[in-house]
Amino acid sequence: GSVTYARGVGATLGATFDARFTMSEFESLLGLRSLGSSDPALTRNNKTVTTRLATTLDGATKGWQWTASGSYDTTNNDTRTEVATGPLQTAKSQTDVLELIANGSGPLFKLPAGMVRASASTAYGERHIDSQSVRSGLTTVSALSRTGTFTRMSVTLPITSRRGEFGAAFGDFSLSAN
Repeated sequence: GSVTYARGVGATLGATFDARFTMSEFESLLGLRSLGSSDPALTRNNKTVTTRLATTLDGATKGWQWTASGSYDTTNNDTRTEVATGPLQTAKSQTDVLELIANGSGPLFKLPAGMVRASASTAYGERHIDSQSVRSGLTTVSALSRTGTFTRMSVTLPITSRRGEFGAAFGDFSLSAN
């Protein structure tokens, strides 16, 4: 199931909140039956539970447009495999993902050919995976993590402008730096 709530806050701010929960469970019968047996060679049961929480804020201030969002997702997976002639095999894992992102763009100052504009983005993310499996009595455990950030920025300088009638004979010409 999921719930989403969006609301304007004042004239220049919007907010959205999202919460989701899903669960799936299934059973698989795998392999050929042994002679004289009605049981399949393998029975696999899998259960997956996923939860997501997210929010986004967006607004406008003095010609600037901006957005900030964050989300957290977690997924738990549990698999149990019964082998007719061997021990129970299990695999469990949990994956957690956190993401934070901010964007903004707007005017900086005016030149004769027009407005100098800038945009910027920054993000932070974390991903963690923990797992444990038991196969033929042997237990394997792993824990993996990754963290990353990025920042990107651009500035556009108008040099000539037909609309602003500055160097109109040259058309619209600008320089961008990233």
